[in-house]
Amino acid sequence: MTPLQTEPMRADWTTAPLVDEASAPGATTVTALDVNGLLARLEVSDLDVTFVAPLAIAAAELAELAGIAWRPSTDDPAVAMVRLIAKIAVRDPGVGGPHTAHLAERLRTLAA
Repeated sequence: MTPLQTEPMRADWTTAPLVDEASAPGATTVTALDVNGLLARLEVSDLDVTFVAPLAIAAAELAELAGIAWRPSTDDPAVAMVRLIAKIAVRDPGVGGPHTAHLAERLRTLAA
């Protein structure tokens, strides 16, 4: 049997180092307000079924960052997510992340 040796931990490995996302290479700053503006130019019924997943991921990301609860809805899923993004754009318009940026890029290609 191999003897076990333990040493004191010299680094805090439980928390990831803070990364400034704005200064990261290729980072974009797309906010809830930006995505809401792009969604306002479209009819929700025009959204292809392939937009449901990016819309859901971005809505969940924005809801988490803004601290807004995602409430159950009897609406169409795309309509419920667009409403949630609109609510977040009013309450905390500056939040955003990588999934929000991905959705914005997809919406820009749809509008073009």
